[in-house]
Amino acid sequence: MSAKAAYLIQFRKDYVELFSESPSGAFDFAELFSGGEAPAKAKAMAYELVGESGEAELNFRNCFGKPPLYEAELSRPTVRRVGVPGAPEEEILAFLYRYPAFRKAELSGDFIEAGRAVGRSGKLKRFRPLLRYLAERDLFLIFATYWLCDFDSNKVAILAELFGGRNPDTASDIWTELYDFARPGIESRDFPTFRAEVRAKLSEYLIGRGGTLVLSLVGEEFGGTAAEMRHRSREALAEGRRRALTEGLSGTDDRVRAWLESIHFTLQPEPWNKADCDAMSALATFPEDGRTDLAGYLRRDIAAYLTPLAREGTIFEARLFRLDEDSLELSIRSAKGTA
Repeated sequence: MSAKAAYLIQFRKDYVELFSESPSGAFDFAELFSGGEAPAKAKAMAYELVGESGEAELNFRNCFGKPPLYEAELSRPTVRRVGVPGAPEEEILAFLYRYPAFRKAELSGDFIEAGRAVGRSGKLKRFRPLLRYLAERDLFLIFATYWLCDFDSNKVAILAELFGGRNPDTASDIWTELYDFARPGIESRDFPTFRAEVRAKLSEYLIGRGGTLVLSLVGEEFGGTAAEMRHRSREALAEGRRRALTEGLSGTDDRVRAWLESIHFTLQPEPWNKADCDAMSALATFPEDGRTDLAGYLRRDIAAYLTPLAREGTIFEARLFRLDEDSLELSIRSAKGTA
C-alpha cells in the first residue's frame, strides 16, 4: 500500500488507465490495461496501491459538448476513485474533468480535437509533462494535423515564429500553447524540414501503425450529401421521438444510426481538378438506391500529403465518424495491403 487514492479511467470495456495520488498529493500515471480483463486487472492493482478502501464513481457535468446528430463512438469515459473517503485535490479534480476528452480524441485519431483540448484548457496545463508522456507517439501528429487543417492564412508565418523561439510565457494563443506542448515530438526547426517530417510521420502512422485519422470535409456546398444526411436524420429523429412520447414506440435512434452507417464513403483523388491537382474528394453512396453524390473534399493542406500516398498505391478506407449541424467528419485509414 503506497497511495492515498487510485483513479481508474475506463475509455472502453477493454481499455483502462490507472493513476495514483500519493499521501503527499503527488499525482502520476500508474499503468495501462488493455484486453478483455482490463477492468478487473486495473481494479486489482488499484486495491494493491491503496489497500482495502472505499470505491466511488466520479460524475462530472458533460465536458464533451452538445451531442452531434451522429458519433461513431457512443461510449463516454468513466472515472472511479479507490481510496479513503474524500474529494480529490482541486488540481487533480480539474485534470480528471478535462483529460478524458483529450485522451479519447487522441486514441480515436481525432488529433484536431485533441489539439483544441490541450491548447485551450488551463486545467490541463499544470499536467503537461504527464500528458506529453502519455501521448508521446502522437505529439507531432497532434500539432501537425491541427496546423494542416486550420484555415488561418498566416499559419506559415506563425510556424516560422514558433520555430524562431516565440516564448509561451509572453504569448497565450492556441498556436503557442499547442507548439509548446508538442515540442518534444517535433524534430523540425524550419518549414521545409517540417513538411518532410509531416510526410514521413503521416505515412508511418497510417501505413506503418495502421492508425486512423479523423478529418472534417470542406466544400460541402458542391454537393448535397451532408445537407441530405442532416435533414433526413433530423426529421426521422423528431418524428420518432414524438411517436415514442405519444404511442410508446422506440428504436428510431438506432434505425437512423444504422442508415447513416450504411452510407458508403469513397476517397477519390482528382488529378483533373484545375483548382488543385492534389485534390481528394469524398463520395457518398446511399444504400437505398445506389446513388453516389459528392460529400465534400479533404482540406487542401492535408490532401497534399495523402494524395501522393494514394498515387503510390495506398488504398484509403473512409467511414462516417461524426455528423453535426456544421460539420461532417470521416475517419480515414489505409486498407491492408496496397493496390
